[in-house]
Formats: sequence, C-alpha cells, structure tokens
Amino acid sequence: MSEVKTRSGAKVRIFDQHSGGDYPILGAYFNGEEWIPTKWDEHGRFPGVQEIARNNLDLIGYVKVEPS
Repeated sequence: MSEVKTRSGAKVRIFDQHSGGDYPILGAYFNGEEWIPTKWDEHGRFPGVQEIARNNLDLIGYVKVEPS
C-alpha cells in the first residue's frame, strides 16, 4: 500500500474513514511544524474554501477501505 500524502506532499494520518456525513474521512496532515486535524470527503477531497488550498490538500495514494 502506498503512503498517503496531500497533493502538495504533506504527510497524512488517517484516523477514521467511516465517520459519516459529507466528509467521512477524519485525519490530520503535517504542515512542517505540527499536525493539523481535518477531514476529507469519501474521494479524498479537502473541503477548503479557496480552490488552491482545496487542491493542495486533496489526498494522494488514498484507498477507501470498506467496513467489514
């Protein structure tokens, strides 16, 4: 399995993939100084207000795992 990162290359930790709602992926990304908690939609897209932030924080290498 490949390492999950943001499109801009930041490290990512995924805590939960099935939290429900419009952004069910809960996790954090590392901004170079600290881990920033956040959420993504089921396709790994970041809900940023500005398009550039949204695109840079989309997940790369993310594979959805279905609950058993």
